[in-house]
Amino acid sequence: MSNTIKQAIDGFLLNCKVEGKSWGTIDCYADKLKGFLWYATNYDWSDDISEITTQHLREFLVYLRETPHRFNSKCPRAMKPINNTTIQKYYRALNVLFNWSINEGILETNSL
Repeated sequence: MSNTIKQAIDGFLLNCKVEGKSWGTIDCYADKLKGFLWYATNYDWSDDISEITTQHLREFLVYLRETPHRFNSKCPRAMKPINNTTIQKYYRALNVLFNWSINEGILETNSL
């Protein structure tokens, strides 16, 4: 069974609500994973989450670090250099998403 990146993110965020995670945590995950989904879509990745590789994830993290105007956004926050703490939040959100996907049987391994 294949899941799109969006389906996996939606399922993960729903599960966070079921588990009673704080709204701040859910909001942070949603924000970071929305950026990841934007990047995957705009850089023509497969929408099947099982086809996301370590190389894809590295490219995304480098994009965050090196691109001064991220996600084609007009938001002032997306036009400033990103700091290491924010990069770590993206990494953490992706890691939790991929680990959840393994537990759900969507993925076999974590590409991070």
